Amino acid sequence: MGLVVMFALGACGGAAAPAPTAMPAKAMADAAANTAMPKTMTDTHMMTGTGMMDHGMMTDTHMMTGTGMMDHGMMTDTHMMTGTGMMPDMPKLSALQNLVLTDAQTGKMFKLADYLGKTVYVEPMATWCPNCRAQLAQVTSAKKQVASDNVKFVALSVEVGLDPAKLAQYAKDTGYDLQFAVLNADGLKALNDAFGQSALNPPSTPHFIIKPDGTMSALVTGPEAAAALVMKLK
Repeated sequence: MGLVVMFALGACGGAAAPAPTAMPAKAMADAAANTAMPKTMTDTHMMTGTGMMDHGMMTDTHMMTGTGMMDHGMMTDTHMMTGTGMMPDMPKLSALQNLVLTDAQTGKMFKLADYLGKTVYVEPMATWCPNCRAQLAQVTSAKKQVASDNVKFVALSVEVGLDPAKLAQYAKDTGYDLQFAVLNADGLKALNDAFGQSALNPPSTPHFIIKPDGTMSALVTGPEAAAALVMKLK
């Protein structure tokens, strides 16, 4: 009898916990979706050790640091980055620097702006000018002493309507190892706008220097020896 009572109490003491019911497949999928990353990561996302650096699309012009994206906007070619942020834009180049010129000896087109990052010595001249011939001899000597690809030497003829072939022959006859080009009407105007009428007077041997950052020196007139030019260019 005692055994029967104990069995009955065990049965009435509380129902056994029902077996866990399996979660429906849809519910499992929903739960997984709620714990996934907010957005699908595309090929243009970059990751750090802590996760995604930006939830938006990252373009080729973004640059990253160890702590995240340096700029949320687009970065142009003229922007350069430092450890603390964006450097100022390069100075605005003059019309003279953006002028398309033709190398009298090779026929190739170029601009003074192409030499951004280098030092450029520029001498306005004329083939009929004896002072120019003497000064360009000093310039050629200075070039040999500098002997660096980071320094360019350009002679610009201010003779209206000069045939480039004649300027090329002048360079060959004198042996001046410089880049020669003829200024057209637009070039003469740009030179005058930048430095005034003195730059258009070849016998005064006008010349100037463009620094690597694109800024131009004041116009210098009068002859300068090769040694003095080398000091300026270095």
